[in-house]
Amino acid sequence: MALLGTLAEFNVDDILLLLAGTKKTGVLAVEGGRRAGRIWVDGGHLVGAELADQHDPASVVFELLRLTDGKFAFEAGAMPANLGAPQDVQTVLAAARTKLAEWREIERVVPSMASLVALDPDAGDSGSLSITADQWKTVAAIAAGGSVTEVASRLGMVEFDACKAVKSVVDAGLAQVTPVAEGEAPPAPPAGASTGAPSDLVRQLSELRQS
Repeated sequence: MALLGTLAEFNVDDILLLLAGTKKTGVLAVEGGRRAGRIWVDGGHLVGAELADQHDPASVVFELLRLTDGKFAFEAGAMPANLGAPQDVQTVLAAARTKLAEWREIERVVPSMASLVALDPDAGDSGSLSITADQWKTVAAIAAGGSVTEVASRLGMVEFDACKAVKSVVDAGLAQVTPVAEGEAPPAPPAGASTGAPSDLVRQLSELRQS
């Protein structure tokens, strides 16, 4: 079965459902932008997935569902080097779609990895702060300044997890995000502005963690 085309013609989920419904065996390769992933099916069941260093089927499918432009090709008969336990395609798709819906909410706050994130100097004005252990790790990573990409590197997280962590801190009123599109130069800070962490906020959060 020769199957190839563009994502303008078919969505990734539609292709996977077709492969499942016709009980095909082989590998589906999808490319778009900076993403390139492969999904293996055996008798219509998902038995492997790969995108960069990700191998969790739902996570790989989620990343591919985010693509709006790209191309795909299905090679019949191909099998992964490490055959995984067969998984129902519709079950994996449901998990990926749930993650995609969560991502859409995250994007409203953290539109790209290039966006700048900084602690909010006014966060402690109310005199009442509340922070979880996970949020504290994110605050510590944000305190050094920079983009969401840099924060993700300090946290050792992939894009989804890092953006979710930043959103949690922003929702808690502890940080602010300045949107920057991928490939766009970040805005220059105002003359005389400090690029360091707001010392009062860091001190208050440190005291909060120690109490």
